[in-house]
Amino acid sequence: MRSRSTLHKSKLDDFAQWLERRGWQHEEPLGYEVLRMRWPKELPPLSTSMLLLVYRKNEVKEHYTTYGIAQDLLIQWLRERKGK
Repeated sequence: MRSRSTLHKSKLDDFAQWLERRGWQHEEPLGYEVLRMRWPKELPPLSTSMLLLVYRKNEVKEHYTTYGIAQDLLIQWLRERKGK
């Protein structure tokens, strides 16, 4: 599932910090990526199955694009925030 309206730009840092606390490690974003993180315990080391990406789109002003593991974890993060 892909979303272009779930992660508001103002919440990117909060989401990234939440991921860091759970063990995800930052990598340098490429191209349209605004966030690139990898699960360090994944084998083999170059596997993309545990690569989390968040993208920016030129025409979208307020939100970033998420899909796959990024979207799944974003939904989990939003539910935890709502429960507080």
